[in-house]
Amino acid sequence: MAVKKAKFIALEGIDGAGKTTQAASLNDYLVNEMGIECLLTAEPTKSKLGLYIRGNLMDLKLNPYTMQLLFTADRAEHVSSEIIPALNSGMWVISDRYYFSTIAYAVLTGLSERQRDALLAVNRTFIQPDLTVFLDVDPRKQLLGARGNLEAFERMGLEPKTRMREEYVRLCTATPNCITVKVDNNKEEVRTLLRGLANELLRKA
Repeated sequence: MAVKKAKFIALEGIDGAGKTTQAASLNDYLVNEMGIECLLTAEPTKSKLGLYIRGNLMDLKLNPYTMQLLFTADRAEHVSSEIIPALNSGMWVISDRYYFSTIAYAVLTGLSERQRDALLAVNRTFIQPDLTVFLDVDPRKQLLGARGNLEAFERMGLEPKTRMREEYVRLCTATPNCITVKVDNNKEEVRTLLRGLANELLRKA
């Protein structure tokens, strides 16, 4: 019997799109219903570098390009120490955020087009997901249901979130194996769509 190839799935989208909830739900489905061993992970990571990033998001003295390079360095470590070893061992990987998030946030930080292109070029040297799902939420609806105790980026208003969404759309359009899933109040419908996409990957494994 042929060994099925492990798959890498990344969930992307603006804050409030439901990435964390849907990643956990997809992981539960693959593990408990499909019998597939999975690594459920997220960025920034829980490594020392990832924790440093999380703790300094509101440090306005940190150069914006430096911050995005830190996100990229954290991803490099994530790929080499967690993602690739998991895939090589036969585990599927589900990541709550990947490199789309770095590029989307970069449009809000005053980086030049040349700097953004450089970030994108570096990030595309990393292993590419077998499937990237862009959870597309209307920023106006997301703001109406905003959570409390938000991080610095989550405190932004409508215009910045709209710009970020537009960048996610651009990235998804230009990236193979990226699928847009519209997000509304029906979380169960989104959950079903993600399970269907995972099943398609399984058939292709």
